[in-house]
This record gives sequence, C-alpha cells and structure tokens, in this order.
Amino acid sequence: MARDFLYYIPFGGKNFGDELAPRIAERLNPRCKCKNLKPYLKKFYLHRNNYTQLKNTMSGLGSIMHLLPQNCNVWGTGVHPRFTRTDIAFKNLNLFAVRGPRTYDFFNKHYNISSEIIFGDPALLFPRLFSEHMNPVEIQYETTLILHHSDYGYEHDLKIKNLKVVRCSEKLDNVIDIIKKSN
Repeated sequence: MARDFLYYIPFGGKNFGDELAPRIAERLNPRCKCKNLKPYLKKFYLHRNNYTQLKNTMSGLGSIMHLLPQNCNVWGTGVHPRFTRTDIAFKNLNLFAVRGPRTYDFFNKHYNISSEIIFGDPALLFPRLFSEHMNPVEIQYETTLILHHSDYGYEHDLKIKNLKVVRCSEKLDNVIDIIKKSN
C-alpha cells in the first residue's frame, strides 16, 4: 500500500469528507503518513515542481482529482465540476474506485479507463472500520441531507418533511453523530 496518503482541507479547515479521509487511511494502514496537499498547491493546482516530492501516494475522499500527482493510487475520489481540466497529467493515475458515474464518464471519455473500476465513496467503509462509533442510538431524523459548501442555501427549496440539514463544515464527530441518528 502507498506510503503517503494525500488529502486536502480547504478554506476554514472544516469539511466532513476531507477530515474523514485521513482517519480512514490511518485505520486501513497505520503506517501511512497523511499529508495535506495545501502546501504543495499553486492556485488550486499542484505546482509542477512538487510532483517529485509526492511519490508512492494514494488518495481517497473529496472531489480533488485535479490536485493529485502522477502515479497516485486513487479510491473513491471524484472530479470537482469546476475543475475538469484535461491537461493536468491524469493519464498515470491508478484508479481503483471512483465516486460515481460522472467521474467514471469523465475519465473514460478523456483517458479510456478500465471498466473494472467500482463506484463508491470510501465513507461507506466507516461502519466496518470504526465499529466503536456504531453503538445503537435512537433514530431522531427521518431524512438527513449533508450539504456540500457550494450547496448552502438550496435546502430551502426542498419540500421534504422532517429534513435534518447538516453542513459539511460542521465538526466531524457531530456529523457522524447526526448520521447515526438518521433513518
């Protein structure tokens, strides 16, 4: 397994998926070193001089595909809709799993990737990897929606009864607690 796990904590330093990524990586491989990509970036893209410093890497959660260095092992990462440049040296990524059909279609269109790639967010591994958080609790919310920071405000347009809205910028443990209390 790769030695360094790359993640990205944007803006104010809080994002549920991005904070969960290093925890999952460390649980899967306690010997891995988690590195925030922020110091290696220049205007939201990996500065070319930093490619050589990021060898033998893997990455997971977050729509940060555009930030990853060549030869990175990728599981569950997505393509951010605002960062879909095709000139960022994606050709040498080792894709094992992508978030879903949009990311798969993007890579298949531009790079003819394998059809053997599976779909899924690595957060789906949470119950198996962190059983200590899975104690039974009383269900309090019929429907829970975790909003990406770019979707704030749209929850008012939804016509769903008993909707619990969670912002991805809330503390990681709070989001996990709300998910546990959701149907």
